[in-house]
Amino acid sequence: MSENTNTTHNGKCPTVASQIATISQPVEIRPFATTGAVTVECFGRPMVEQDARCERRGHCCFTITQRIRVEIPVVFGAEVEVGKDRVECARPRVEFEGEPRRPRDKQDFEDVPEYETP
Repeated sequence: MSENTNTTHNGKCPTVASQIATISQPVEIRPFATTGAVTVECFGRPMVEQDARCERRGHCCFTITQRIRVEIPVVFGAEVEVGKDRVECARPRVEFEGEPRRPRDKQDFEDVPEYETP
């Protein structure tokens, strides 16, 4: 059988084509957070405790403690911009049915562009 002849199956010539491609889609995300009006609410009465250590030094010291709740409304979001997609194609290859399928080797990937981080 010559190189230009395929085995036919019921008058058909089955063929498989494949191609490796690198496809990129640039995406830009701009996050944001917006705060609203902050509110503070007191719970219960304040507690006052005297600190005896200060009296030894000739001072009067105390601590005031108050339970509070602070509400901080925050709205989170993001603006998204999608750029134009891009494709970089490698060399296509064709295999004919009936021919032994050759293993993929380094040569199959030689013209596939490397992915680069922007």
